Amino acid sequence: MNQQDLRVIKTKKNIEQSFLRLLEKRSFSEITVQNILDEALINRSTFYKHYSDKYDLARLLSNRMFQEFQLMLENRFNASQNREVYETIDMIYEVLYDKREAFLNLWKIHTDEVNLENEMADYLKHRFIAAYSSGFIGNATQMDYLSGTYAALTMSSLKWCLNHDYDTVREVVPPFVRNILLAMQEFQQSGEEGQQTKQDL
Repeated sequence: MNQQDLRVIKTKKNIEQSFLRLLEKRSFSEITVQNILDEALINRSTFYKHYSDKYDLARLLSNRMFQEFQLMLENRFNASQNREVYETIDMIYEVLYDKREAFLNLWKIHTDEVNLENEMADYLKHRFIAAYSSGFIGNATQMDYLSGTYAALTMSSLKWCLNHDYDTVREVVPPFVRNILLAMQEFQQSGEEGQQTKQDL
């Protein structure tokens, strides 16, 4: 990596961190490119060399965070044993805490172009259906309700956790996660048993 590449990386990081700091103080609709320039101490040409506007900047950051979340969620659903699941969820919270500023501030943006919170909730719902629809003895409406409830509960949990210190989260969340995982395991097993009963009949 040459010096020019390092300068570009540092410049973009400065712009992105400046933008996230601004989101702590004001709404996305109130933020202008000039605000970002002032916060990052750069000129307009430097900003437009990397981003077409504030929406482009927000979209790129949101896409990056969503891809990280997507990878974490796949690791969670691919974990087969309860102990492995617990360890995976613990790892997820560690990563989320490392990126908490980005997640908390980007969740504030709700536009047609950028809506990380809804995108994550939609993916949670989709992933739940993919994981638990096999053998499910209920109908599509019931699955829609269950997957939507799971997505809403998970997003609420993530928000609560990132708004509290890590020690508090480690003390409070694991017992509830274990109970939820056990309930979901029983739910999946009951669905498989119900499917087997249908086949026997």
